[in-house]
Amino acid sequence: MKSNQKYTATKPEEDRLSQQLRVYVTKNEEIDLKLKAELISMSFSSFARHILLEESQRIRVKSLQGIRHELNKIGVNLNQLARKANTSGELPLKNSIESFHKDIIKILKELG
Repeated sequence: MKSNQKYTATKPEEDRLSQQLRVYVTKNEEIDLKLKAELISMSFSSFARHILLEESQRIRVKSLQGIRHELNKIGVNLNQLARKANTSGELPLKNSIESFHKDIIKILKELG
């Protein structure tokens, strides 16, 4: 039994490149982008997707660095309170600790 149909595997719907985006650039930018894609042997579409997705990751990393900085400041404050509590035997500024706790919960929610 011979079939003239070729077997072609179809990608799952979420993996199909079915959405088109339009981006306006100058003629020189177009030439530059297409040349860069050609130099690394990528199709322009693949190159553009790679660049756009990579940049979004950089933006996310920068926002996470800000959150990390805020968490570090909160940690430093908590360590100072713990040091005072260990030295004096009392827990100073109970309200500050509760405020730090709320700040940490808020930041963790932002992280998703």
